[in-house]
Amino acid sequence: MAVPNTNIFIGDLPMEMDDDMLKQVFSEYGTVTWSRVLDSGGKPNKAAIVEFADIEEAKWCVENLDGNIPQGLSTPIKVMFKRSRSNDGGGKGYGGGGKFGSSGFPSYGKASGGAASLAAAASLHMERLWMAVPNTNIFIADLPMEVDDNMLKQVFSEYGTVTWSRVFDSGGKPNKAAIVEFADIEEAKWCVENLDGNIPQGLSTPIKVMFKRSRSNDGVGKGYGGGGKFGNSG
Repeated sequence: MAVPNTNIFIGDLPMEMDDDMLKQVFSEYGTVTWSRVLDSGGKPNKAAIVEFADIEEAKWCVENLDGNIPQGLSTPIKVMFKRSRSNDGGGKGYGGGGKFGSSGFPSYGKASGGAASLAAAASLHMERLWMAVPNTNIFIADLPMEVDDNMLKQVFSEYGTVTWSRVFDSGGKPNKAAIVEFADIEEAKWCVENLDGNIPQGLSTPIKVMFKRSRSNDGVGKGYGGGGKFGNSG
């Protein structure tokens, strides 16, 4: 569970909920400084994040609105504190039941086959070393096996303008990794700060998100290698 803070996650919101309605409903319970409704991602209801000016306002909502019906709505909602990065790399993502958190990266061992072994080794290398300065490129791990290039772009286009993206082969592992490049550094920064360890809209399991190291930082371009876009590993 997250420690009390000024941000709350709300689940089970009705489909007609939009940003204006969200702010109107929760402004009845405090001073809303930031709020956003997340796309349903095909689910029968929506989720949202609301940030209050005072932690006591957020605490009141968690203690009194979770499982209840706030004024202005007609069905019960789920309310919990948003997990911060300091707690578990949390953020403004959501998933089934509004459950947040992740145990971190999977343990990448040896994979069979030359290409698979290179992919797994490179993935481990990036996971351990890609503690990069903010930039427009993010590395995503723990993606479900059904994610392909089209689905990747669709999911992350909800968070900004995707200029380039690619899903990597799993290398025999139970999940996939990917790189997404945004048009604006703030879009990438938002994803790192708010989706790491959380469940983005359109997916059902937590993911890991970090800035991609630039070639000047780690000799790596866009891909598992030092040769620009998917060059040979060196």
